Amino acid sequence: SIFPTSSANNYQCHFGGRCDITLPLSTNINHCILKDAPTTDVFVCQYCVAENAAQLRRDNFVFFRNLLDLAPEGAVLVFTETTHRLWPELVAAMSGGFEVSFPFLKRGRNGVCLLVRKKQEARILSDQHLATCKRFALHQEMNERRQQNGFVRQQKKKK
Repeated sequence: SIFPTSSANNYQCHFGGRCDITLPLSTNINHCILKDAPTTDVFVCQYCVAENAAQLRRDNFVFFRNLLDLAPEGAVLVFTETTHRLWPELVAAMSGGFEVSFPFLKRGRNGVCLLVRKKQEARILSDQHLATCKRFALHQEMNERRQQNGFVRQQKKKK
């Protein structure tokens, strides 16, 4: 998490320690995030959403909903992941005021990130963002169908 220090132009980067994104912020393991959330401007979640998808869905992404509720106005949640297929579900689970963006990274693993910025106003997704979410949800549906039809990922070739 990144939060301002006493000087207006000074920021501090802090790695709060272990947390569990499948549990509410009120649980003991998430106490460090709970404590810092109201004063943090940037939260980064990298490559842990897809591998925890089943548990996150079960509780409707409660960790991230709690985080957005407690974060100050203007705070940004940055999600990078190996797949963009979960972004529509995560966006749908959020409540209150926020805006989203789906920047595309071309470095390392190509992929679409998700940025969620907390705002005072109620969430209104643009037609473009709604179309993007719809396209990503279709990708998720197609992936689930492939798996139901017996698709198995091939092992990587040895070099």
